[in-house]
Formats: sequence, structure tokens, C-alpha cells
Amino acid sequence: MILTPRLAGLSVVFVVFLVHAIPFLLMQPVLYRSYGELAHVSAKTTLSLVLVSVTGGFVGTVAIVKALFLVQFDMVSVVVAGHWQLQF
Repeated sequence: MILTPRLAGLSVVFVVFLVHAIPFLLMQPVLYRSYGELAHVSAKTTLSLVLVSVTGGFVGTVAIVKALFLVQFDMVSVVVAGHWQLQF
């Protein structure tokens, strides 16, 4: 899925969900054999994986998408808008 100005009317969280959900669903035919290995992962490893996914994946992508929406997809000003958004 490519972010376009047409998505700017949607919720940022919903757009981020779609950006992650569609590739996840498309990868399932390749990854389904690996799910058995998850039963052997420790609780500490699972917690670490969840924390990294939430903080790095979700929060980071929400910040980037919000910055793109704020600057109406003007790529030059994304860094400035992202920095401005994170200060408040």
C-alpha cells in the first residue's frame, strides 16, 4: 500500500493499521510453517518482541504518517513537521 494524499481524510491510526495489516496477511502463506516455533519462545523474549514492535513499529509509523498528513505529502518538509510534532 502506498501512502497518497487521498488517505489524508482517514484516521492516522487506521492508515497505520492498514499499512501493517495488508503485508502481514500477504506473508501468511510463507510464514505459517514457522508458527510452531513460537511455542518454544520464552516469556521474556515474547515481551521484548511485543515492546519493540509497539514502540518501534507502531509509534514510529504513526509519527511519520502524521507528519506526512500535516505537510500534505510535501517530502521536503516531512522532517521539519515530524520534529515539530514530536516536541508538543
